[in-house]
This record gives sequence, structure tokens and C-alpha cells, in this order.
Amino acid sequence: MSGRLLLLSSLAVAGAGVIGAIYATRSSSNSTRVSDAGPATRRGFRIELVYAPALANEGSWVSLTVDGRGRLIASDQYGLLYRVTPAPLGGDAGQSRCEPIRVGVGAAQGMTFVNDALYVMVNAPGDAISSGLYRVTDTNGDDRFDQAEELAPLRGSGEHGPHAVIASPDGKSLYFCAGNYTRSPVFRKSRVPAGWGEDQLLPRLDDPAGQANGVPAPGGWIVQCDLNGQQCELMSVGYRNIYDMAFNEDGELFTCDSDLDVDIGVPWYRPPAVLHVTSGADYGWRGGDGIWPS
Repeated sequence: MSGRLLLLSSLAVAGAGVIGAIYATRSSSNSTRVSDAGPATRRGFRIELVYAPALANEGSWVSLTVDGRGRLIASDQYGLLYRVTPAPLGGDAGQSRCEPIRVGVGAAQGMTFVNDALYVMVNAPGDAISSGLYRVTDTNGDDRFDQAEELAPLRGSGEHGPHAVIASPDGKSLYFCAGNYTRSPVFRKSRVPAGWGEDQLLPRLDDPAGQANGVPAPGGWIVQCDLNGQQCELMSVGYRNIYDMAFNEDGELFTCDSDLDVDIGVPWYRPPAVLHVTSGADYGWRGGDGIWPS
């Protein structure tokens, strides 16, 4: 049956990753399920298992992108990058082929593929590799990545560390982001007025759970740079822990932020929200009760 690939998603299942592909087909059947516990699909769609990485050997996959040949690039949260060549549409998942990418980078929480180069946001404590934006390439044309370059070093790691990297709609620049435990790279320009501060008239009431106490403004951030990781420009700040970003068909940028679950009910709690990233915006995250009113 012919079909068009619409979406690729990585699902966490008991700590292991499962990659599924959602296809639009010419089928006219009603809703179907992959299994009793699996997701239902709308008419005209079906879900196929592409690959299920082994937790013991391949880790927990937390980032996914597609290369120029339609193959998947995935990353273990604490380990290697992997390339998956999916089985043909309608084929068995056992026909998919997975191979490790050994170029000295991994632990990626964001990746994108632009102009035959894989851009990787490494989120690591710095023992074997440091956090930052890297470019991974195939220098000799043998269809194997063999070089990794650090483009923009970053200070920060962990759950609120470096996260997504995506291409601009015209493919001529990159946007990358991080949570509030990560300092921004050195930027040449800023669309955000660079006079941010805590702006507290009264003594701060720190978070009783100790979350981000002592972390100064402006918190999480979004930066734009060229394809060489240069000409960095600060686009927006004031986030707690944004993980991913996406452009709509009009070229407008969106992200999603969330607050600490144990703070539900306190005056400064903010529920999860999709945010429209306007140029120069400060969304007002500050530690404890210093957060701006929503």
C-alpha cells in the first residue's frame, strides 16, 4: 500500500525507546490500534513499528532527526548516536537496520540535519565530552560520519541543560535553546534588552524544594547563529526549561515550557504552556517568587 510519512516519534516505554512511523494511506478503514495498549489512529492512517532499541545495549533514546536520505538519526541520552535505516513501508520492523555512529559525540538532546551536516546539541557533564553545539560530517563521501566539530561550547548540563537545535525556515541559520541551568553562548547581538535583572523590591522567597535557588536571570534562552555556529544573536529569554522548538508554515517560532510539579498551588506556579516566541521577548522566569505574573 502506498503512503506518505507524516511523523516520526520516539516514545519512552519503561525507560526504553520505541520508534514508530505514522503514515497517511489510501485505506478507508475505521480507527485501528497497533495493540490493545497502543495508540488509536484516525481513518486513513496507520502506525508501524520501525525499531525498538534494546535498553541494555543501546540506551534510552531521547532525540531524533532525519538525514538527507530519509534515515533516522537517534541519540542515547547518555551514550552514542545511532543511524536507523527503516524497513520498507509495510515491512517487518526486523528489517530495519541500526548502526552506531562513533565520532566522539553523543548524549544529544537535540539534532537537525542541514546541507549534508548533522548538528548536535550535546548535553554532557564534561567527563569525556563537553556540552555544546557540534557539527558532524562525512568528509570523504563514504556515507559514514567521520568528523565532529565543536561550534559553540556551552556551560551547563542535565535536565535543564542544552536541548533543541533546529534549522531556520530558509535553512541558512540555526536556532538552539537550553534550560535555566545553562549559560548562553557569547553572543554578538541581542534582540532582548540586555538590562535584565531580578527586579525584586522585597526579599526573595526561594523555592522550598530548592529548585533553581541562586540561578539568576534571564533563565532559559533561545539563540540564533549561522551554520558555522558564529554570529550568535540572543532571540528570547525568561524560560524555565524549554526542550524543543518548531516553526509554523508562516515562519513563526513556538516552544513549550513547564514548571516544577511540586510547586502546584503556590502563587508563582505556571502551568505548562505553548509559547509564541516573538523577537526579543522575555517570558519572565525568575527563581522562587520572583517570577513575573503570567
